[in-house]
Amino acid sequence: MSEVTQIHPDKVRAYLATDYRLGHTSRDIVLNIGQHSARLVALFASSGVDCGAFLTAYNPQGTIQSDAANAQGHADLASMLQEPGLKAIEGSGNEEGTEWPAEKSYFALGLAPSGWTVGSQIPSSCLQGEFCLEDIG
Repeated sequence: MSEVTQIHPDKVRAYLATDYRLGHTSRDIVLNIGQHSARLVALFASSGVDCGAFLTAYNPQGTIQSDAANAQGHADLASMLQEPGLKAIEGSGNEEGTEWPAEKSYFALGLAPSGWTVGSQIPSSCLQGEFCLEDIG
């Protein structure tokens, strides 16, 4: 029997208000949960994928970690993403107007958490958002 996890409404609000940024330039793709992104659709098409996952190892499950722990988690996540041969774009997640720090992240092209084949290698606590063509296209 599967266990249902309840997410506190404040965390749901924060996830929905967060800007998920792919890249670190003026040409970044900024994603928001539930909103269409023509630039993401174009990236999927040029990459030959139909989904991607926004992942972070910063502050797991909303628990503030030290800078050193966050940096180590980010490096470990980068290694995990290289092993299955996924293309990952470094970025960040940030909710404007709050004191919560921006979190370094990766957008893994072709990774669909609802059907992970990478298995337990990438902790589910890293998942910040899943974006698929069926939802955004």
